[in-house]
Amino acid sequence: MAITCFADEIQESFHADHVQSEWLLADIVRQGRTPTPAEYVFFARCGWAPPLVNDQFRRMSQVLRIQPIAGSPADREATALEAETSAAILEKEGPKLEQKIAELQAKLSGLERDARLSRKRCEEQRDAVSRLRELLPQHVQSKVDQAKVILNNEGVGVDLREAKTRHHELVCILNVGGVYARQEKHIEYALRMNLPEAVNTITEGGMNRYVYSASWPGLKAAAELEFAEVAAKLPELQAAYDAELAVIELALDFYSNGRQND
Repeated sequence: MAITCFADEIQESFHADHVQSEWLLADIVRQGRTPTPAEYVFFARCGWAPPLVNDQFRRMSQVLRIQPIAGSPADREATALEAETSAAILEKEGPKLEQKIAELQAKLSGLERDARLSRKRCEEQRDAVSRLRELLPQHVQSKVDQAKVILNNEGVGVDLREAKTRHHELVCILNVGGVYARQEKHIEYALRMNLPEAVNTITEGGMNRYVYSASWPGLKAAAELEFAEVAAKLPELQAAYDAELAVIELALDFYSNGRQND
């Protein structure tokens, strides 16, 4: 707009100073510095005494923080259009999704109910089998108990028990899994009991101290080999034992396996 009078010239000059002062304020705030003397002179022209300049800095700090949120007019127009579009999609698709969610929730509730009832039924059946075993004639229970004694003291029962015992000993000898946190405890409580030839005793001041013997590396290697063999054998022995025990305990399920009706 052309300047047509002195008042318009003053207004135009004020507007130019205002714009320049805002850009200068923003630049100083971004740089995090204090104004130069010349800049203070310029701010004085704008009517800002030094204390007021500080107020303007605080104001500009807020402006620079809020401006990115407000965005440009184009940004705001695009956001408004996006909000309008999203609202329209929600209005159209929302009820369909709510219906689908309701159907899925009903299906989930049904599955949860079925699983709960099935689990309860299994528990009831296990309890019933246990109670039916308690109602067997005493002579049947006695025969089963005798057969278990024989299983545990002959054949695979003995093999399994001995294998478990040896496995435990080897775990201690080899300190598998860090059973003993300290070396001296491993020597004193595991090797002295289970593999004494792996230990040397040193007497100092009337006190005994235990250390690994020169035979320990070779003994350890042999123990590691045996441990692997025993560990591999245990599942086979356990399976064989469980199979024989299952045969013995068939008599306990006389009332629950349906055979009494044959």
